[in-house]
Amino acid sequence: MPIVLLEKLILTSSAPGELVGDVFSGSGGTILAARMTGRDVVGFEIRDEYKHIIQQKARFGEHLSRPDKQSTLERFLHE
Repeated sequence: MPIVLLEKLILTSSAPGELVGDVFSGSGGTILAARMTGRDVVGFEIRDEYKHIIQQKARFGEHLSRPDKQSTLERFLHE
């Protein structure tokens, strides 16, 4: 699912600092979107081959959630 769509779902269904759960994390799109929008996130994935991808996306999303950054959707909505 596109990250921008996941961002929109997370922004409309939770507040910053709330917990987002993803029981089928796959490649980590929901984890990335949650981190980008300032939410805490817990993800589960049974397939080991996705672990590295999810970890990379989580770190990237954490970088983008810094106060001096805005999510792609928030930037788009404010233009």
